[in-house]
Amino acid sequence: MASVHETAYPRLKRNPSDQDLSAIYTPTKEEMALAQHLTRSPQTQLGFLVMLKTYQRLGYAIKTSDVPAAAVRHIATIVGLHGFQLDLTTYDCSPTRYRHLNIIRGYLQITKYGPQAKAVIEESMEKAAVTKHELADLINVAIEELVRHRLELPAFIALDRAARQVRQAVSTQLYEQVSQTLKRAERVKLNRLFVSTSLAEKSLWNRLKEDPGKPLLSRLQEWIERLEWLADLQIPNSGLLDIPAVKLKALAAEAQSLDAARMKEMSDAKRYTLALALLSTQYANTLDDLAEMFIKRDRQLHHKGAEALSDYRRRTQARTDELIDIFLHVLLAYDSEGRITTRFKSMKIVIGDDPQPLIDDCQEHLAYVGNNYFSFLTRFYRSHRAVFFRLLEQLPLCSSTQDQSLINAIEFIKAHRSKRSKWVPMTQIVNQGTPDEAVVPLLDLSWVPNKWRSLITDPQQTTPTKIHRLYFELCVFSHISLELQSGDLYIPGSNEFGDYYSQLISWEEYQDSAEEYGKMINLPTEGKAFVQEMKQRLRTAAKTADQAFPTNAHLSFKKDRLVIHKRQRQLPEGLAEVKALIERKIKPVSILDVLCDTEKWLNWTQCFGPLSGFDTKIIDPVERYITTTFCYGCNIGPNQLARSVPGSDRRQIWWIHHRHISEEKIQQAITGIIDSYNRFSLPKVWGSGKQASVDGTKWDMYEQNLLAEYHIHYGGYGGIGYYHISDTYIALFSHFIPCGVWEAVYILDGLLKNTSEIQPDTIHGDTQSQSCTVFALAFLLGITLMPRIRGWQNLAFYRPSRGTRYKHLDSLFTEVTDWDLIETHLPDMLRVALSIKDGKVQASTLLRKLGTNSRKNKLFQAFHELGGVLRTIFLLQYINDPQMQETIHAETNKCEAFNRFIKWIAFGGENQVLSSNNRAELRKRIKYNHLVANCLIFYNVSEMSRILNEEAQNGRTYDAEVLALLSPYWMDHLNRFGLFFLDQQRNPPPINFEIPIAQKEQEAEPILV
Repeated sequence: MASVHETAYPRLKRNPSDQDLSAIYTPTKEEMALAQHLTRSPQTQLGFLVMLKTYQRLGYAIKTSDVPAAAVRHIATIVGLHGFQLDLTTYDCSPTRYRHLNIIRGYLQITKYGPQAKAVIEESMEKAAVTKHELADLINVAIEELVRHRLELPAFIALDRAARQVRQAVSTQLYEQVSQTLKRAERVKLNRLFVSTSLAEKSLWNRLKEDPGKPLLSRLQEWIERLEWLADLQIPNSGLLDIPAVKLKALAAEAQSLDAARMKEMSDAKRYTLALALLSTQYANTLDDLAEMFIKRDRQLHHKGAEALSDYRRRTQARTDELIDIFLHVLLAYDSEGRITTRFKSMKIVIGDDPQPLIDDCQEHLAYVGNNYFSFLTRFYRSHRAVFFRLLEQLPLCSSTQDQSLINAIEFIKAHRSKRSKWVPMTQIVNQGTPDEAVVPLLDLSWVPNKWRSLITDPQQTTPTKIHRLYFELCVFSHISLELQSGDLYIPGSNEFGDYYSQLISWEEYQDSAEEYGKMINLPTEGKAFVQEMKQRLRTAAKTADQAFPTNAHLSFKKDRLVIHKRQRQLPEGLAEVKALIERKIKPVSILDVLCDTEKWLNWTQCFGPLSGFDTKIIDPVERYITTTFCYGCNIGPNQLARSVPGSDRRQIWWIHHRHISEEKIQQAITGIIDSYNRFSLPKVWGSGKQASVDGTKWDMYEQNLLAEYHIHYGGYGGIGYYHISDTYIALFSHFIPCGVWEAVYILDGLLKNTSEIQPDTIHGDTQSQSCTVFALAFLLGITLMPRIRGWQNLAFYRPSRGTRYKHLDSLFTEVTDWDLIETHLPDMLRVALSIKDGKVQASTLLRKLGTNSRKNKLFQAFHELGGVLRTIFLLQYINDPQMQETIHAETNKCEAFNRFIKWIAFGGENQVLSSNNRAELRKRIKYNHLVANCLIFYNVSEMSRILNEEAQNGRTYDAEVLALLSPYWMDHLNRFGLFFLDQQRNPPPINFEIPIAQKEQEAEPILV
């Protein structure tokens, strides 16, 4: 059964606030007149009004005895029934109540629940079940339709029963439709996936769910074979094309959680459907994996080439010194006095009889000028060549632009793959022997950079007629890697490397929504008006900063470099006292007990349940969910937890982890905790909730997976946990990303995916969080980017026009804005923003493409130009506003403190290593850790609020500026080690969300805010 808390089913708050009482339970004059007209006694009058207001709020009738007493008292006070007995038990049992209920329905124009409502429920759920899988989603759709048709809501259990029946019917119909499209041979092929010939041998179903592992060359070869295997298993006309993507994803997730034995136990139709869904998903994932592995192997080749160049320079340093010494003596001989013939004789003595060796040495040295290591790549490329060409045969590469030059080059190297000669012709003669004879080039080399061109063409030819075969292959493969990252090349059927243009909203949809979207973000959507607006903003920011410079005591030039001087901040009195108070009074508790207490308060385990939606319920689900969260959130592992927590079983923990808890369900639990946390008063002192900061911290893990990379800064292999932290200290969202990516790619995803009540519109981060494209996209999404940038003086400042000059800060401005480019491509940029808002594509997907420089992609260039303007405006405001500097510094410090907190929580495992090589598993564990962290933060704030309220009862309160410097990341009272007991009988005290704050304006008693 779905939980009522997961749905939009209306319920009454047990403890309504004064604002709720006024807004919900206050009868109007018309309603009070109706009650007086229909009733004779005060009791029935009150009963009528209570039922009217609750029915008006809920859309269904409840007993007046179930209405909060505060609400009944409020209504009695409004209608003047002071001192009246508020017990309405007699009214609930009287026939008058049912007569009043019919009158209320007529007054509110709501039709009683009956056949019409049942039909609406079934119809709406059947439509929704095509794309939605969760019972709560189906129930919410039905509730929305009932309200729209002004129909009475049934009991929640009726909606739950209907949702189960409809989902079962729709799913069964879907399974049968897919199954009927399969031929006998295709069914046999699918059934072979679940067969193993011996007890020791794994079935092909296990192979289907494998992860690629470390991107070694041998593994790349295996994954190419896997793609061939999966391509043979794909059934084009299987009926999956008619299934929406979100439904297909749910089916694949269910299949992923089932082993071969469970698959064989289900009906044939369902087994075939789930198998096909997983096959389709894994085929797309394998395309992604191959592209990612190829990019990493190509990057490794270039890394080895750069190392080889450094090694060459170390080995030839002595010869280089000799050449410089020879050149010096030649210059000295040339500069000496005497006749020219004497000078030449002196120079010849230095050079020797044969200058050719010196010429060869100089040419060899000059070949590596500008760190050009490309000539060293061939020695490493030879071992990769066969695998790379096999990959080309399997990956269907396409160009996302009209420029087909790289595609033609790919076909060229494939055609000449088996050639043995060092040089191959790149031209052909047409109409030979006729007056029209001409030499036609077979290749367009306009895309080839100069560093490559010097290697792939013969320097003795003015017009190249041949190319160096190996160097040209290397050049092509390197550019395939670059253009896959930039999106100039795409792989049909892939997820991460597919054609992102096709994922954007259509131009018709853009035209329909652009104007309204411009009003929402308060920006013009017409090119000229937008450019005029941005010009004015840039001019104003530059003029303000330039005029304020002489009076800005915190800003000065030192050695032609602008420097911001730090301000000394005085800590308020009382801070040490309140910290000592909390440390003394906060109660020691184990992490497992904290999880139990927060579950009692918030019921966050309600988000967990069977992934398929059809499995039977388990015994003691809350206890098992808490144990599993503790196991993986603290990185303990099932085996160690079974030894530390009496009564737990490692196999049960593993089962719950894989079959009942998903990454999405953990995020739902996190969101529920955030919403409850937002009710506390203490976090309101720390921040408004409108700002958030982002930062990443390295997690060590095994190397045999595609996610792990070597981190240059931290050292060792691992991945980055990337967190979005509210200015109220609670963690809103988390990602697990590779070490090698630019973190700014994911900076917007956390805000856009965050569905909690805390919705920031300003984002802070460190230097990794900034780039021109991120500034531009964030701006068009209505998000303000304010990072803390190290070495900001080295960034380019953009002038509004070439002739604009400034009196004091003119030396900062090194670039001029290309307004024509912004104006021309504004519709394209807005289309991208609207597509992200509509959920058509993720911000990180586009930033990965737009963050890679591309000569072809004008959209990238337009985003970069607009971002340069926005970053300049931000930097000018930053250097001119000390308060902004302090805010950014404080918010980014919160993120760094959170990173230390979560690493402290993950105390289990050997050296805190995440012991898995499966990428989905690793991302899930980061979410577990995030969930435990938020539970601890919630508990700490509840304890801090309790302590402050106890002090208030003794007449001691603290100023808001003192409380603002506290943090909920307390750890000393939390027990991480020893033997744990899961005590489900714990009864934590009720939560007090309010805290007292001393008011500076008066010396009266403290008030609650």
